Amino acid sequence: MIRRLEVERLRQEYRRAEPFPFVVIDEFLEEGVAREVVEAYPSFHAAADMGLVLESAHEHRRLQIPDPRRFLSPVRQLQRALAAPEFLATLSRITGIPDLLADHELEGAGIDMTGAGGRLDVHVDSDFVEERRVHRRLQVVVFLNSAWRDEWGGQLELWDGRVKKRHHAIAPMLNRCVIFKTTRTSYHGVAPVTAPPNVVRKSFAGYYYTAAPPASWDGVGHGTVFRARPGERMRDWFTMQLAEIREQIDAGRKRVERIARRLLRPRV
Repeated sequence: MIRRLEVERLRQEYRRAEPFPFVVIDEFLEEGVAREVVEAYPSFHAAADMGLVLESAHEHRRLQIPDPRRFLSPVRQLQRALAAPEFLATLSRITGIPDLLADHELEGAGIDMTGAGGRLDVHVDSDFVEERRVHRRLQVVVFLNSAWRDEWGGQLELWDGRVKKRHHAIAPMLNRCVIFKTTRTSYHGVAPVTAPPNVVRKSFAGYYYTAAPPASWDGVGHGTVFRARPGERMRDWFTMQLAEIREQIDAGRKRVERIARRLLRPRV
């Protein structure tokens, strides 16, 4: 399903990339496969009934379906290909990260759809899953938009560590794959989608983990961290401050719940 990749060339591009390691691969899937996956995607309204509606101060008109049981066959085959040992080995060769683990639960991943008027603010992803004791190291995104115009926005944006400069705006073209490293400064987001009402931005995402921490690990994990783009800082300051307070409260509540579950767990 995934075509044979030029690993050495991609490895060099990944290592040289700025502002953090990433690589773009066009014609990622075998010819015709990407279109089969696109045709197997549900409509935006059907996806809202099947998955998660993501609405917050940081994202709007965005849907996810992380449950593979709800995928039609071509999508399920893509998910399995991205989790296969052969692809994990290829990812390790490209990125230099050994012993990668696929997330078969697709937490925060899977089918991703953003409708007209939607957005996803600039952020870095959480880096540690405490329940499973694994470290998030990579994200892979496969774009599935057969006809996409630049004026429709929706580009994957890659920013510097201070969110002062946007280094790349990658168009979400059909059969384009982006692999990028998850670090504490790998800020990325999706440009506001300004497509016509009947156009939906589609992609499939997967995260990859290791049991061993990265060399930079300081023993403290973090949740998703959002930052305003330079032109949005005055407009969004109060909204983002309130959102961060809510997220911190929610993270604290989850920590308390995890501790309570451990304390109440029956002793054998």
